[in-house]
Amino acid sequence: MKKVGFLGPKGTFSEQALSQFLRQSSAPYQPQEYHSIIQLFDALKAEECDAIMIPIENSIEGAVTHSMDELLHITDHHISAEILFPIQQCLLSIQPGPLSNITDILSHPQAIAQSKKFIETHLNSAAIHYWPSTAAAAKALKENDLPTSLHAKPEQIAVIGNKELANTYGLHLLKEAVNDLDSNITRFFLISKDKTEPSLHCKTSLICTSQQNKPGSLCDLLSIFAQEGINLTRIESRPSKSNIGQYLFYIDCLGHYQNNPLKDVLARVQNEAPFYKWLGSYPMATLD
Repeated sequence: MKKVGFLGPKGTFSEQALSQFLRQSSAPYQPQEYHSIIQLFDALKAEECDAIMIPIENSIEGAVTHSMDELLHITDHHISAEILFPIQQCLLSIQPGPLSNITDILSHPQAIAQSKKFIETHLNSAAIHYWPSTAAAAKALKENDLPTSLHAKPEQIAVIGNKELANTYGLHLLKEAVNDLDSNITRFFLISKDKTEPSLHCKTSLICTSQQNKPGSLCDLLSIFAQEGINLTRIESRPSKSNIGQYLFYIDCLGHYQNNPLKDVLARVQNEAPFYKWLGSYPMATLD
């Protein structure tokens, strides 16, 4: 059976999103956990797994930049599916007790950022400690596998993560729904060699650059999409990491790369952009 990597350990939102995708698609994949986004892409390149699922953006905090940067380097694989997964952050602890007992919070940076207002209102004196994932933080608290620099007692420590972590790691649900906004959704990509058939409800992702010293060059590139009525659903810049002031533009648009008018549009963009990379065309996800 094919293997699909996800950001572990057991209990992460990535695992839950992957489980949802596998149920809905009946895809023949066996989940395999990895402990960082870089590990996921390395495993894909080394062919330790056939596909990986990565978080790409959150509706509150925006892009997951590690994932975006790694997409630049995929060669034999492409985006073959997108998944939209609702996120609800909760406050978990070893035992019940008042919030005033909590002196330290462990979690992934995205989970912390999504719960800023709650932390400032109810736990403004608590020290923040970033962990590779929400599940890794829960696992560390349960197993008391904490760094010596963290001097708090286990009962003074809380984890921000999903509700299922309480069941997975035997923690107490101290406070439910601590994320600042209800409309908290994370978008995931499945990266694989699977081919997707053209349909009316597809998206395409690409990376391109504009001519740095030509005024209006980015506008000229984007106008190619507008001229053919192609809707852009996302555009985001990332540093090229070669020279200051040089950027890569990540673009999502509606349509499949094999269908016109997008097929012709992409050919024009590829011809005019100094750098162009197609990342994939895939069915457009919807929230159930």
